[in-house]
Amino acid sequence: MRKNDILQTSRTCEQEGYGPSKGQLTQEKILAASRQIFTEYPFHAASLRTIGEIAGVRHPLIVHYFGSKAALFEEVARLLEAEILGVASGFINALEDDRSRIIPRQTLETFVQYSFAHPDPFKAIMLNLGNEPGVENALPGLGRMVHVREKATQVLCDHILGGAGMDEADMFLFAVILSVAHFVGAQAFHSQVLGISDEKAYQKWVCDNLALVLGPVADALGQGRGNDLKLLVEGAASLAALDTGLGISPRNPGPETKITKGERTRVRIIAAARKVFATNAFNAASIRKIGKTGKFDFTHIHHFYPSKESLFEAVARDVFESFTAAARQWGQGLNGLPVEQVFAIYVKRALTYCFDHGEALGILMHNIAQFGRFKTLSGFEYLAAAHARICEIVGNFMPRQAPEESIRSWLYTIITLVYTFTGAPLYPARMMGTAPNSDYYRQRIFQMLTFVFVPSLLEMSGEL
Repeated sequence: MRKNDILQTSRTCEQEGYGPSKGQLTQEKILAASRQIFTEYPFHAASLRTIGEIAGVRHPLIVHYFGSKAALFEEVARLLEAEILGVASGFINALEDDRSRIIPRQTLETFVQYSFAHPDPFKAIMLNLGNEPGVENALPGLGRMVHVREKATQVLCDHILGGAGMDEADMFLFAVILSVAHFVGAQAFHSQVLGISDEKAYQKWVCDNLALVLGPVADALGQGRGNDLKLLVEGAASLAALDTGLGISPRNPGPETKITKGERTRVRIIAAARKVFATNAFNAASIRKIGKTGKFDFTHIHHFYPSKESLFEAVARDVFESFTAAARQWGQGLNGLPVEQVFAIYVKRALTYCFDHGEALGILMHNIAQFGRFKTLSGFEYLAAAHARICEIVGNFMPRQAPEESIRSWLYTIITLVYTFTGAPLYPARMMGTAPNSDYYRQRIFQMLTFVFVPSLLEMSGEL
């Protein structure tokens, strides 16, 4: 609801002498404005003053009613939680009218369509997936997302995946939530990378893609074949454990050369900017923060980079050059191996590198949901191009038995989830109740990706 609509509703209620009190109307206006801002900006880039301007109230009045920005966000998160669960409740009630027609793969498609009709919760998830670790209120609304996940898992087990255990349903659901969050909450970015500008065509691609990628595991769980999938996971883990790795490094520095004082300063600036942009959205980062991180006078930055935009582009190019060079090495020595063995070893190598060199993906994850706002900036254009290039590189190592278009869709989704789990690990790790740098988290991510994606890979390759 926009500011003019909010004010008109308030005036109508006052003129006709009924409805909520003036204080209640003010709170409703603030909440409506807050929802608008918190689904357009990440938490740390959102401003109470902007919210006040949209709601038509003074900044101190927001503090009077809600106490703080974090408390206001929690209230918006509560409303979004109710919306997600309300949609799920109505959806499940409709399914229960004729349980004989509940088909997991079709149910998945219907859920995606529902999500596009109610995008705000997924926008909020994407905007805050990459919030800065260690900062107070870095993960606002997280407790509510944990609650949503627990309830949704129970719904899956009770109504759709009748043959699945809670752990199996949880892995499936986690992949569904994060995939839908990406494709709905960061639509501008993905439609640009995919080259699909038409709204209906994009939504159809998402529905078809997730049915292709996640449908086989949904059907298997619904048919009570969860144990078979677990055996696949155990087998993949055993195969991956045999791989000794390639000693992949982020970049071959070549022979040492003497550099000038100015070049040393430039290197320090890029190093500090990488850290800041990897933990802050573009509009939440600042030149001052970069100077503070690098422990140098921030005014020196302008001698090398006249604007934050030009520095962001330089950093994006710097980190993705290393990342794409590493991606070309992950498939070495895998030609001729069985499909599931190629998958297990490739994913292990990719996850190991991404967990240990997460700055490129951190930069991507902090900014992906705001692509529509900043896509005209060269740095953001480069992010989209780099994502497309990574998909192409990885595709060169995939089995050739499957249709090329199906492989591209499959790859796009798994690469997108790898970005999430490694470039913004704090949010999913906290939802799992663990630390993002723990061995358990890394093992769980490998297990989840194998459990969810191997069935569709085998189906596409004609081996399932």
